[in-house]
Amino acid sequence: FSLISLIPRPVSAEEAYDPLDTFSLADLMNMEITITREKEQTQVHTTAAVFVVTQEDIRRAGISSIPEALRMVPGLHVARVNSNTWAITSRGFNSYPSGKLLVLMDGRNLYTPLYAGVIWDEHNLLMEDVDRIEIIRGPGATLWGANAVNGIINIITKSAKQTHGNLVSLRAGNYERALAGARHGGQLGDDFHYRVYAKFSEYGAYDNYYDEETTGAWRTGRAGFRTEWDISQKDTLTFQGDVQDGTIGQINKDVKEETSGMNLLTRWERELDNGGNMSLQFYYDKLEREDDALLKSQDTFDLDFVHRFQLGQSHNILYGFGFRYKDDKLKPPEDSATVYYTPDEEQQELYTAFVQDTISLIPDRLRFTLGTKFEYFEYTGTEIQPSARLLWMLGEDHVLWGAVSRAVKTPSRAERGIHIKAGTTTYHGNPDFESETLIAYELGHRIRLGKNFFLDSTMFYNDYDKLKTREPLAPKNKMYDNLMHGESYGFEMAGTWNVTENWRLTAAYSYMDMLLFLDDPSEDADSLADEDESPHNQFSLRSMLNLRHNIELDASVYYVDRLRGDRTNADKYVRCDLRLGWCPNEHIELVIGAHNLFDGHHPEYEDVYMSRGSLRLPKRNTETIRDFYAQLVWRF
Repeated sequence: FSLISLIPRPVSAEEAYDPLDTFSLADLMNMEITITREKEQTQVHTTAAVFVVTQEDIRRAGISSIPEALRMVPGLHVARVNSNTWAITSRGFNSYPSGKLLVLMDGRNLYTPLYAGVIWDEHNLLMEDVDRIEIIRGPGATLWGANAVNGIINIITKSAKQTHGNLVSLRAGNYERALAGARHGGQLGDDFHYRVYAKFSEYGAYDNYYDEETTGAWRTGRAGFRTEWDISQKDTLTFQGDVQDGTIGQINKDVKEETSGMNLLTRWERELDNGGNMSLQFYYDKLEREDDALLKSQDTFDLDFVHRFQLGQSHNILYGFGFRYKDDKLKPPEDSATVYYTPDEEQQELYTAFVQDTISLIPDRLRFTLGTKFEYFEYTGTEIQPSARLLWMLGEDHVLWGAVSRAVKTPSRAERGIHIKAGTTTYHGNPDFESETLIAYELGHRIRLGKNFFLDSTMFYNDYDKLKTREPLAPKNKMYDNLMHGESYGFEMAGTWNVTENWRLTAAYSYMDMLLFLDDPSEDADSLADEDESPHNQFSLRSMLNLRHNIELDASVYYVDRLRGDRTNADKYVRCDLRLGWCPNEHIELVIGAHNLFDGHHPEYEDVYMSRGSLRLPKRNTETIRDFYAQLVWRF
């Protein structure tokens, strides 16, 4: 930079909403998918069960959090446990947290081995910053590694170049008591772009299933920045970070969790002369949580390198290396003996490498992808996670694909070393607990019918081994082991119909069934109930309608089948959301809406009210509430 280039330039207004925008099916089908790490891979040509939730989907659904946005995804089971907790999974084994679902945000892994999953209240984003959410149902371990077993969620925020100007968002309702967010973006010189943001959120509590008073109300604060420097025509350097703090109410009276954290990420990307590219990324992530039972802290350092290049006319090679270091501390307060870990401090190192070759067998007709991931984790040794995928292009917008993949779920800290008293039973981790394994078989089909209809369908069969059981030891003691196997199978379908240029309908249906079997010599009487934690049938229908005078009318209906187990104890339900929006000009957006309009009192899942992850403890279900809200968004 020269000195004069450091003077901030006048910036254009925050990208305004165009009330005259119409729906384009071509834009939907040709949307670039980055979760596959392939360059210029479109949704229709992806050899995986992929679905994309766009910023427009989020805005038109009146969504204020990432978990609620995921309800739109076919095959994903999103269950609200209580006011501040969600159980989310794909293709079975739902729990809180879900250990077989990997979640990424701008290349940063949100999955934490402390709980074997994602704690969603720690990632309460400014939703206007989200560009899109890419979801793959099924394994993706060849590229992303362990715990990408039943699915991957890739949250992508907007680049700094997309957020010049200012934005203010204010929202309030009977549950969303106060949501306030602000963002400013700009440019220094020709090549440096930046944004800063802040968000405050305060939420009410849900009603207890037994009509008892609850303390599930919660509040969070979050702030962050992102910069992008185009060093040259081929090199870009990204630097971004966030801080967050929150007080999370629990269903036990007078019990709260204090949570805080921060992260920093930098990424260098280079476009190569041969059409390939490479990237080098490093991030640091810090997490702290404290309640009356445990003080938890975790520091993560992660380094990742990826290189893609063309070899001859037919081979597209992708390979990479990675290293991750985690340092965690899990200590109970001095006056508490309810839960403790052995050891209470631990350092973990993970070494990874992967390679993948996409082979053009018949140009523009038949494509074969073969790859594998190698990971070394000191507690489980070397894990190999290969996949083979085939894409047959029957026409320009008509494809058939199939895949065979292997993935593993590595043990959590709880599964290896927890000791916790739950009622009259004490649960113990097992230092010899092994990785759970999956072999998955998938077959998918996508077709565009006419100019206005797109249909995407997938069948799958999953073969699991070394699944977790809870084996009895001495009286009133249980220990985790790997003495169960099982299978699941199902079908998922999503269709988009542009009825007119101003009216879009999107429908989705999924069916899933699971069978679990104990291995000899298991004496576990509880774990077979894991097959009942996800619904057999789910259906959704969403309508987005542009009316005259810049008015939008949007509606969503979701049907979720009964969770059949005694432990999950949630009946089938129908949820209806409505939204009415008006844009008097390109800078102002006014919205009123409602969630759970049909039934404001129904449980969606159990509430594990003493601890998180891997345990079956006393529960109290909470019921969702009928939620009304109003929102103002000002872009200038």
